[in-house]
Amino acid sequence: MAEILIDTRYKLGECPTYDARDNSLVWTDILGETVQRINYDDPSQVKTLKAPCSVGCIGLTKTPGVYIAGTKQGVALLDFRPGETEFKIVHSFESLNLDADIRANDGAVGPDGRFWISTMAEDVDQKVAPRGRLFVYDGKTIEPVSDYKVHIPNGMAWLDGTVSGPFVFTDSANHRLLKDAKPFIEIENIAGCSMHPEPDGLTLSEDGDIWTAQFGASRVRRYSPEGELKDEIKFPAACITCPTFAGKDYNELIATSFNDDKDEGGKVFRVKLDGVKGVPKYIFGQ
Repeated sequence: MAEILIDTRYKLGECPTYDARDNSLVWTDILGETVQRINYDDPSQVKTLKAPCSVGCIGLTKTPGVYIAGTKQGVALLDFRPGETEFKIVHSFESLNLDADIRANDGAVGPDGRFWISTMAEDVDQKVAPRGRLFVYDGKTIEPVSDYKVHIPNGMAWLDGTVSGPFVFTDSANHRLLKDAKPFIEIENIAGCSMHPEPDGLTLSEDGDIWTAQFGASRVRRYSPEGELKDEIKFPAACITCPTFAGKDYNELIATSFNDDKDEGGKVFRVKLDGVKGVPKYIFGQ
């Protein structure tokens, strides 16, 4: 059963990221332009970094407490080590000539140690060509990944742990997950939901299963690597945004949410699982 881990209502919680090296959990509030961090054993003490712009995604670096992030301004480093928190842009998006309303959305460090960042328009218009893109940053340059052009890009994962293997990428506006740029999992309407659920962030478990947040459906769904629905976990908030595994045994599922001024939206949730373990996040530059 889902429990509330963080009782604060954030505007748009996203990208929870656990680091076993220092037992920490961070997550972003995209609309609130903040990033939060806790010691996982003491969730009552939340350290907050106020950013100068929205922060869409976060990845681990070789230094615990320092994170790489995709933001509206570009790639940033976030420093949560003891002392003052720091936000520093290390690679601006200016060279990409993006429209002014484009911001970073979901992203992840890949098995190659590079930072994969999706971008999207702040106001999505599905009547025009998709402006969402996928980029990859290696520490020096940032390059587009040409096969992925969608309105709302979201959760991504490498199913066999290599960048040359199957790559899953979320196309939220079209209610589907893609595998190697081709339709993979279609998200159907769910009885009792007020909207057609949109897949959002995702994570993998040790067995290779895909755990994807279902925005608008109060749940995270578990699919096999072949796309078969295996299980689902319900939460006390309609708009679940992103799951991750946490805890030193990686057997606790964390989920962030959007505050729609209803139910428990905006809070961070935890579910303790039996017989399921997640996998550690990849580390940038490693």
